[in-house]
Amino acid sequence: MNSSPRNGDDDAATRKEKVIASACKVIATKENTFVVEGIANTEGIVLLHADKKPTRVTLGGNDISSIEFSESDKLLWIKFPNEATPRLLTVEE
Repeated sequence: MNSSPRNGDDDAATRKEKVIASACKVIATKENTFVVEGIANTEGIVLLHADKKPTRVTLGGNDISSIEFSESDKLLWIKFPNEATPRLLTVEE
């Protein structure tokens, strides 16, 4: 039996978890809210599964405008400058 994810079962749209990948530490605290922390002065990126484009994304209470959304893939890329202190990332649908 082949357990390879190549049969389509590994598509982002079929996953239950929201965080797919990141260039920082990401801890889910509740639905659509995460604590992020990274190496200071580097680019932070969080890739999430999302059914629709968010109405607003905030980091530490400030709006983030550097987001990309793929409707066909149901993927959301959020980019921001990393800091070495934990900050709250919120995605509003």
